[in-house]
Amino acid sequence: MDKEYLEIIKQENSWFWDIEQEYNLVVTDDLDSILSALLLMQYRPKWHIAYYFNFQEGIYEKSLDADINNKAERIGIDMSSPGGEGSVCKKCISNHVTALQSDERINKNDINLNYVNKFICLRNYHSKYNLNTLCLVYSLLGLQPKTDEECALLLLPDSAFQAHYAKAEYKDSGVQKQILEKMDLMELYDFMDRYDKDKFYKAQDALRIKSKFYVDDFEIKSSQDINMDYMCGVLGINSRLLQELQGLFFMDQRHKSYTDLTSKSYDKSKFSTFVVTSKNYVKFSKLED
Repeated sequence: MDKEYLEIIKQENSWFWDIEQEYNLVVTDDLDSILSALLLMQYRPKWHIAYYFNFQEGIYEKSLDADINNKAERIGIDMSSPGGEGSVCKKCISNHVTALQSDERINKNDINLNYVNKFICLRNYHSKYNLNTLCLVYSLLGLQPKTDEECALLLLPDSAFQAHYAKAEYKDSGVQKQILEKMDLMELYDFMDRYDKDKFYKAQDALRIKSKFYVDDFEIKSSQDINMDYMCGVLGINSRLLQELQGLFFMDQRHKSYTDLTSKSYDKSKFSTFVVTSKNYVKFSKLED
């Protein structure tokens, strides 16, 4: 990643580079979150998956696991927490726009490129970071893809490839190129230049990339049959880390998700999560009364 960007991130979030500190990761219901967490644990051996957050239901805690320090601080992976008293976690790694106005308070412990050297809100929404959390984690760790398979798998979650193929009159492709330059991941741009977008859609279907994850009594599991061993191999993740998805998960707190209009104002201090999903809509969750 660009040195200037890294220095800005380190000012508020030096914790990301503290490999001796224990943290509990909070994952959500898709592959972008799950693969990002697994990759982080490959390089941060004291970080563990200890929670699963379902936006419609609430937060599940992993119990009866001697390897987890339940007092360790939480880090939300691919979720944007406002950082207030109602937040699921104070620290996050995410890719979402979280502000409606340019003077709005943001969570400075959310590592989010929408607020590094620029401030993305509703007014300049289409200049937002338009890749996924997995690419962000790759850049933060200083990794670079070495194979076509690796490039493809980085771009498939959250359809991160789509902006590259936007119509010329839109700014999406240009914005993405600038971001990839700052992230030192231009291999991904060159890779997309070589392939039609239909190849990506077919790969998404073949690998069941859009499958959702849920918890049962024994593990975090996918709603479809996914070859997680293959994906870990492509990304250089030790497959033993898949054991982090196993364990007894129980409901810790019930939260509920809402969709509302960007034309309104919000007190986010008691929200669990908050994101601007389009020019017209926001989504947020909060603890049920």
